[in-house]
Amino acid sequence: YAPSRIYMASGAWLQYVACNEAAQKAAGAWAKKNRIPLGDREYHSLWWLQYGYLQQARYAEALKLLMNLDLDSHYSESVRIRFHLAMMRGHYLVESGNWQNDIARLSIQTHGFNVSMKNMCFFIDGMIALEKNDFQRVDWYLNQMTDQRMVEENKKEVFNDFRTYSAHAVQRTKGLEQELMKAEILEWELRAIRALKAGNLTEAERFIVKAVELEDQTDYDPGPPVVLKPAHEIYGEILLAMNNSNKAIEQYDLAMKRAPGRSLCLLGKWKALRNLGQNQKAAQIKAMLMENWKNADKQALMQLQ
Repeated sequence: YAPSRIYMASGAWLQYVACNEAAQKAAGAWAKKNRIPLGDREYHSLWWLQYGYLQQARYAEALKLLMNLDLDSHYSESVRIRFHLAMMRGHYLVESGNWQNDIARLSIQTHGFNVSMKNMCFFIDGMIALEKNDFQRVDWYLNQMTDQRMVEENKKEVFNDFRTYSAHAVQRTKGLEQELMKAEILEWELRAIRALKAGNLTEAERFIVKAVELEDQTDYDPGPPVVLKPAHEIYGEILLAMNNSNKAIEQYDLAMKRAPGRSLCLLGKWKALRNLGQNQKAAQIKAMLMENWKNADKQALMQLQ
């Protein structure tokens, strides 16, 4: 598992996935041999593995891991299982774009989660509502996100961190500012995507600039992100909608400083380069994306037609 941090930092998804597949195999053997209860099993590398499958556009395999964990959650009240289930559900929906999948209707209790995790869940539910053009429901989620952040900001208590490699949550007394910042980024991102969906491009850009400014102040945390979709990536998508491909490329490159080789960034950059008629550079980016997508589902490959 540990070497996969290095592979993630370089966008080497083949090696990243191989590390986490090996870690998952070892964890499964350990749990079986020692009869480890569900709540104490190792889900960290499972989460990381799923993120790797998603970067490889192996959506069906990523969904299978998620559904197996959902089954485990029915037999345990573990907050750790719920945390990993929520993260993996969020990553699957954002990376695959399969917002109509049954997993979108999965309800996950958020008690015990910290503020960024709670807002991540609201963000996903808001995105699902957007797919249905239910703008009123999206606004309700946005209000919940703001209220939740304000409550946590005033409490300033210890919070649970499930993102570490541990059988139990780590109780943090420092770092709440970073979690509050991530929670607020998710709010601005949802506002921006809502405005984009409504065709209000100027407003969408104004909102995403707020998210970008906050994201640039957060610490780099290697691993699948709680802010599921980089703000710079969303900015790139908004700029593509505004027919500003040159500036979109800048934003995708900024996103990939923290997320090297991220497939959705490469896809967006490829589209921008094609818009500009820079076919040679576009071919280079497509080759990088196809390296990620060697074993991709057909759904992903259709985006390159």
